[in-house]
Order: sequence, then C-alpha cells, then structure tokens
Amino acid sequence: MRSYTHAILPMYTDYNCCVSPAEMARMVIGDTILQLDADGIPRLRLIEEKQGAWMVDKFRLEQFKNIGYYDDVTVVVSPRREKGVRIYYTADVMVGDVLAARAEISFFAVDFAQRSILRLSELEHMWNCPAEKGKNMEKAAFKGEMELFGNVVVRYSDCDSNRHLTSPKYLDYICDLTGFWGGEEKLCSLMQVDYVSECIPGEELSIYGAKDGEKVFIRGVHAAGGTAFDAVCIYR
Repeated sequence: MRSYTHAILPMYTDYNCCVSPAEMARMVIGDTILQLDADGIPRLRLIEEKQGAWMVDKFRLEQFKNIGYYDDVTVVVSPRREKGVRIYYTADVMVGDVLAARAEISFFAVDFAQRSILRLSELEHMWNCPAEKGKNMEKAAFKGEMELFGNVVVRYSDCDSNRHLTSPKYLDYICDLTGFWGGEEKLCSLMQVDYVSECIPGEELSIYGAKDGEKVFIRGVHAAGGTAFDAVCIYR
C-alpha cells in the first residue's frame, strides 16, 4: 500500500470551485499507474518487451465530500488484485483524516500491434510482488430504452499518448450532458464508466441517457452504431 500527495490549486477546480469528477479521475488513475510501475511493470518496459500498454477497463468513483481550493489530499492505493485478464486497485482519497472519496479501477494490458488483450500469465515474470485475489466489478450498462441527450466531437486535446480519448475525459462529457454544473452545487456521489471501445479524434459520439430513480444511466454510441461506453451517475 502506497500513498501519493496533492495540493489542490485553483486551476484544478471547476465551475463550483471543487475538484470535478474528471479531475478526480486524472489524479487517482495517475497515482494508480505510478503504483503499477512500482509493482513491477513500468510502462516503458511493457512497451519494450510486449509492445503493450495498460488501458482502463472500468472506473468507479464514490465521493463523500467535495474537495476544494488548497485542500491537501492524500491518495492511498491498495495492493493490486487479479481476476482473469484484469487487475484491480482501490484508491482512498483522504483530506486530512477524512475519507473524501473512494475509487475502484480495473486495468488490462493490450498488445498495440495486434490490437489484442495480453493475458496476465504473459506478464507474471515482471511483477515485484504477488497479487491478491480479485473479483469482477459490476457493470454500468442499462437495459431499456434511452433518449438522446446530445452529441460530442472527440478532439485531439481530449486524447492521450495511446491516440484515443483519455479515460477521465469521458467523465467531463457525462457531467456536461447530465446537468452536473447546472443550478446549485452538487456532489457526484457515484460515477462509474465502463470503457467498451476506443474513441478517436474527429469522431462524433451520440450520448444517450435514461433516469432510474436517483441514478442516471449514460451510453456513448459511435456513428457506426457500436457502444463506446456505458456509465451510471448519482448527483446529490
């Protein structure tokens, strides 16, 4: 278990002077990738030996209090867990002694040349420490009819070194189209994104949604009709 510290500056906060769900994801996923490096598979080694990269499969954020200007934040990343081809981490976001948020992140490794998932057995010689046994994260997919909430165009500035939409940016799209920043300040008490297929620069995504009680379900759909991502959120 390792911890990573952050000082929240005004430039990292949103319209409501709080750390947005997407900024929280950038912080937590970044720290967890550092933990992946420390656990034995640095990104450069994965590139050199397997022509591969880590990709986020699912990201789930539960937030208990807003984080704002000049808060000192500590992200505590748990030991990794394994299940099938995926590895899982839990990250607790602490402000002082208070648990402000908890994130669950699922990763898998991808061979970029073959566009295929690498099995963990192909990587086992790289780890510095054993993994704990994991379990699959629940899915965010909605079964039922959804209405069109709007469209977004993926821009180059939204993308990462893997040449596709960076995983935290999806949360910005969701917040924009579900009214997170409209009206009174809200707390994003739940946000889960299941990343189904890649989104590339210039692509237009149609964003569909459906409300089920306090939950809002979101689906991003490619122009060709395939699912790009599924998500669920709760605002309070």
